[in-house]
Amino acid sequence: MARPKKRFQQLIEEIDRTPWGRAEQALVADAVALAVEIGDERLEYEARMRQTASANMGGATDVMLNSFAWCLAHHDADPQRFPADLDNGGADLMWQFKWMASSLRSSPAFSQEQIAAVLDDMEAHYRAAGLGVSGVLTARFEDAWDAGRMDDAEALRVQLETTPRDDHSHCDACGRSQIAGFYADTDRDAEAIVLVEEMIEGGFSCGEEPEHALSRALLPYLRAGRFDEAKTAHLRSYRLAKDNPDNLRIVANNIVFAAVTGNEARALALVEKHIAWLAHDGLNVDAHFAALAALAVALDRVTAAGHGDTPVRGAESPALVPFFGAHDGAWSASELAATAWTAAERIGAAFDERDGTDGHARSLERMRALAGEQYDVPIRSDAFVAPTTSAVPTDADAWFERAMQLAQFGAEHETLQALPHALEVEDPAKRAQLLSMRLGILIALERADEALQLLPERIAALRAAGLDAQADLEQRLGLATFGLDTPEATAALEEAIAAADDLPAWSRGDLAISRAALHLRSSEPDAALDHAEVAARSFAEAEDARLTNTTTLLAISAVLSKGDLEAGSSLLDRLLAQDDLSRGHRAQALQTRARVRGGTGSYSEGAVDADESCRLLADLGATRALGEAHLLAGALWEDADDPEKAVSRYRLATRIAGEEGGDATGVDFRLARACCASATRRRRPSSSVTCCNARRRPRLLPALAR
Repeated sequence: MARPKKRFQQLIEEIDRTPWGRAEQALVADAVALAVEIGDERLEYEARMRQTASANMGGATDVMLNSFAWCLAHHDADPQRFPADLDNGGADLMWQFKWMASSLRSSPAFSQEQIAAVLDDMEAHYRAAGLGVSGVLTARFEDAWDAGRMDDAEALRVQLETTPRDDHSHCDACGRSQIAGFYADTDRDAEAIVLVEEMIEGGFSCGEEPEHALSRALLPYLRAGRFDEAKTAHLRSYRLAKDNPDNLRIVANNIVFAAVTGNEARALALVEKHIAWLAHDGLNVDAHFAALAALAVALDRVTAAGHGDTPVRGAESPALVPFFGAHDGAWSASELAATAWTAAERIGAAFDERDGTDGHARSLERMRALAGEQYDVPIRSDAFVAPTTSAVPTDADAWFERAMQLAQFGAEHETLQALPHALEVEDPAKRAQLLSMRLGILIALERADEALQLLPERIAALRAAGLDAQADLEQRLGLATFGLDTPEATAALEEAIAAADDLPAWSRGDLAISRAALHLRSSEPDAALDHAEVAARSFAEAEDARLTNTTTLLAISAVLSKGDLEAGSSLLDRLLAQDDLSRGHRAQALQTRARVRGGTGSYSEGAVDADESCRLLADLGATRALGEAHLLAGALWEDADDPEKAVSRYRLATRIAGEEGGDATGVDFRLARACCASATRRRRPSSSVTCCNARRRPRLLPALAR
């Protein structure tokens, strides 16, 4: 038995130093299971006391209720063996009582009689333990407010003001936040703002504060015309709340803010990101009510902006059928808005029937009334933009230009996607160029068999364009000029170069750049530079600026591979100063210079280059390449000690990775690290007050990444 008990103690110690989250929840579950296996109810009590707090912080209401009931029954049966306070710095049983009535109130499945019984039981336990009544009055105030008994709630609020505070009172953060929310609900905006600002200025924090208080102040700030404060509160509140599904109400408040401030695109993005949270906690139905109303407000605004047909990604999830019902295909914004209102009305009616009031109906009236409120508070540039004729190529020639630019950057994936559209061009010379791109990409992707089957089509296009000499050359060499790296291909290429004097200038350049690329791949930079020089002269003679610049980029790669960063930087500066540089080549050169500058410690300058490369790639539609470019920009801003800028770049990179089916794990790690650094830089002085929603241990650094 000694070993399991030692392991149990190790688990308890690990739980008490682990931040809230999945890892901590798993440790708690292990501790409970181990205590049951040992058969020691005292150890199980220690574990379940922690499980109640863990479940409360994680939004697992069913686990919390069951765990608390088990602990309370054992405490009542034997208070000496199962004391209310384990004296471990965590929330005691009487403190946890405050969560129970709130949890029962959050679901209409529990009757008003059950809630009243819990409140009475709580007061009886407090009085028996000789505790003050502040905690009990707070719980009764919350019950009256949530039920819509506003006169009772106001009377209890006044009584709370005159009741001495004690160890079981709400902390300064939660107390102010709660009353601020009540003031906002009763049209006392100025008083709500005062309480929230007192809280922020005092540096008070708690389990879900200050993010909850800030979200409650959003509409009061807007109605007071204090738009800058509203914007700041929104950005901070959402940043702190966005990673915990138990913060559904807070996110709902922020969605409403985005909707009524002209940020419809942002509101839709938040809806899509968090709509799955509806299925997180089946017993927190009151939060579902708030979230559904917020979704409805936001999607109504999206519809009013002319985008009611926009699909709402994630709404078709089977987990959301209980809320929205079955649906054939994706939900449009207008469809889901109507359905969300209906769902909110259904839930609100169930609460009002349970409570014998019209509190939830009045709450919905307030939400619907927001249709008449509009504030101009732009958050960022992501707005709905209808596709224009210039955004997406509309004919084969435009697709040819898109494919050329993508290939010049080296975006293989996007180039392959563009080629089928571009190959509809009628000009045989353009078709020949496009087929050359496809052959080179197929070789790079080690799909030589497919390339060999495509080669006759390339040769035919060359002949149709009147380029017989190049066609004859490629017919003799096969895939040697497209990057095939085999002894036979290399030997054939060398032989052709030796006998190239009678070839046209363009063909001589093609042979030279093909050989230079193979030398560079084999880590032979000097030989690559020799052939690149020949290629550059030949393409200049043929007056092909595109391939001249391609050759320059290859030569720069060779110089950098030798470790000559100064010479490479100089070449890059001269190339980027050229007027004839295409967008694809410019994006590639900027990205290369960004890496060079990062390698020499010029992080900010490199980050600026990387950002400009991102802008060009976004314009070209190079999605996958854009994700990698944002990752580079984020890394450089992080190295430049500007984590806030790094966070925004990493967020875009991880979103693109998710959309493209890539592995976002590494990006997510970088994002979390940058968030931690950003939060640490802005972190306010810590508060010493007791946390109302969790064990009384401080919020550890990893939690700042929320």
